[in-house]
Amino acid sequence: MIITDILIAEINIPLRTPFITALRRVDNAESLEIRIITNSALIGVSEVPATKAITGEDFESIKESIARYIKPQLLGQSVNTKLLEELHSCCEGRSSAKASIDIALYDLLAQEKNLPLYRYLGGEYQKLETDVTISLNTPEVVLSDAKKALKNGFELLKVKLGDEEDLERLEILSKHLPKTPLILDANQAWSREKTLTLLSQTTHKNILLIEQPVQKNELKALKDITLSSKIDIIADESAFDLKEIKHLVEHQICDLINIKLMKCGGIFKAIEIIKYCQSKNVKCMLGSMLETPQSIAAALHLAMTYSDTIIYLDLDSPLLYENIPPYYNIRFHKNILYLDKINKLGI
Repeated sequence: MIITDILIAEINIPLRTPFITALRRVDNAESLEIRIITNSALIGVSEVPATKAITGEDFESIKESIARYIKPQLLGQSVNTKLLEELHSCCEGRSSAKASIDIALYDLLAQEKNLPLYRYLGGEYQKLETDVTISLNTPEVVLSDAKKALKNGFELLKVKLGDEEDLERLEILSKHLPKTPLILDANQAWSREKTLTLLSQTTHKNILLIEQPVQKNELKALKDITLSSKIDIIADESAFDLKEIKHLVEHQICDLINIKLMKCGGIFKAIEIIKYCQSKNVKCMLGSMLETPQSIAAALHLAMTYSDTIIYLDLDSPLLYENIPPYYNIRFHKNILYLDKINKLGI
């Protein structure tokens, strides 16, 4: 099976309500669809969002990376696992661009073996639970959105924070939803002092995780928070690749790692990270940007394979769409993600 072309198209899926964090506001899930064409009947498909605030890549830079660095190296090549190694060594950085090709290559490899991707990776089919994101908004709207989420069957809430009303948001949730489990995500918006002060002041008793409270390079502050906090601290923007994650783990800078395919470069690199974390008995979240269904489905296949290490899922984009287009394979019921056709080949 030889690669003959790589095609790119744009995808846009409206959201039910705007997705708001300390870094950005988004009204639609937008991606580039990548199709790897081969000289066989098989086509590898993936989707990649542009999250410049996080990865530094927009759609134009992703297209340029594929056209300038990746496509010339892949055209005419046989699809095999060695090609994945070549992909990740072709240029520095450009993690989302690499992830888009990586996922499409895995789609092809699984199809070639007549297997769904989770089986190709060595996993077993599971229906898995994700958290659901409550966007940054006024305390009253946050409470209203949280109540709606719980009414719709979503059990674990990931609350976006990052401004002067954070304590008020937590207190209104504590008053009205004291038993609801929460993950707090500041998206780098806090300082060491604000984090520790907020933790000492909040009365909410069911906070499970605090995600990336400080700027990604403020590792000393992140370690101080980790050592001081009774709540587990999870690194996201500080944990892009295996080198960074080894540093975080070896210096006890955080408790858990948030792996995202678009940060690390795709499935191949995510597996390297997961196996390292397994060796160190470090648990992980498998997260996502605001992505379209094909890349979320790829992450779900990976989560099925490594559910012993991936103990939290933050793959809630499908829960936020107005509708999931029917030609996709991923579905959800309340907060449970599953595949529509479990024996569908590839992704």
